[in-house]
Amino acid sequence: MRALCAVAVLGGQDALIKCLDELYPAYWVHGKATHEKEGLMACLSKALGEEMARKAMEMAPKEGKELLGKNTDQAFAEGAFGLPWFVAENSKGERDVVWGWTIWRSW
Repeated sequence: MRALCAVAVLGGQDALIKCLDELYPAYWVHGKATHEKEGLMACLSKALGEEMARKAMEMAPKEGKELLGKNTDQAFAEGAFGLPWFVAENSKGERDVVWGWTIWRSW
């Protein structure tokens, strides 16, 4: 999670989505050890290129950890009690939360 937070710092949501697009099938379809440094680095490199992946891994212990802590604090403040947990805001500024397989409410 720290490495993915570092990816978000480096490349924003687009980079994070690219990484998730690599990580999910690597783990769930191909059974890769994405929790190990080598498996994670392989997925990040495929999604971002080796240089950016290496930078994210270098940032993970400090910047990644800091952002993960902030995100965790925010999730608790929003009332999160499990994953996945999303906070959504519509064009009227109305906010709602979605947990797990909750059906999105019609706004």
